[in-house]
Amino acid sequence: MTRADLHHLLLIGGLSGQRSRCSPSAAAQTRRDLPTGALVEEISLAPLAREDVAQLIAMRFVPTRAPRPARAVGPRENRRQSVLLIQFLYALAEEGLLVFDHEKARWSWDLKSIHAKGYTDNVVELMVGKLSRLRLETQKALQQLACLGNNAQIAMLSIVLGTSEEQVHADLWEAVRLELIERLSGSYKFVHDRVQEATYSLIPAESRAEMHLRIGRLLAAHTPPEKREETIFEIVNQLNRGATLITDRRNGSSWRNST
Repeated sequence: MTRADLHHLLLIGGLSGQRSRCSPSAAAQTRRDLPTGALVEEISLAPLAREDVAQLIAMRFVPTRAPRPARAVGPRENRRQSVLLIQFLYALAEEGLLVFDHEKARWSWDLKSIHAKGYTDNVVELMVGKLSRLRLETQKALQQLACLGNNAQIAMLSIVLGTSEEQVHADLWEAVRLELIERLSGSYKFVHDRVQEATYSLIPAESRAEMHLRIGRLLAAHTPPEKREETIFEIVNQLNRGATLITDRRNGSSWRNST
């Protein structure tokens, strides 16, 4: 970006409001660091309109039979983002709060029970409930992915989980089917940062530091010297999050058991 002789380059960056790990001040600094003359345009995405939500719901149901009340009861965040809205509808169906009446050929719902769940105010709680119903192997794989970040290479997941890449695919298949994560070329990625947040919250607080330290050591051990510079921030980030367990500050080779 700082090369004055570089032309015809378009860069698009995303900032997820207050929940982003990148603070507004850091984003502002990035803009200030751009070379003089660079054209910067900031686009703020507005919440989904009622018509947009209705269209999204119609895409998941028979258009003329879409459950109209569901258009207004989704979590407040869901009204802003299509990924969370779809997950909200899936959760309602899984819990029997949104069902198809075959005799009447229409959808039915239970508004009181939906509101009682509190999903309209807490997206993370909704996702935690969904994640908790997955197989334990899938939950474990997702938790390791959440520790690594929003996305991770399949090869690294294999190392962290201590299993083959084929088994990684098998363990994560259910999460892919439920559209919690997506499989990319050589990696897996959470479909939304709130899904990652909910997954990470399932890890007992007392176990997180040990998990991060273990991942940091694995990253360091399996990264070739010539590629160490590329991954140094990832390695240090993991080790820092497990720093309370490191007893040898010179190399981080020892740690005490958190229990």
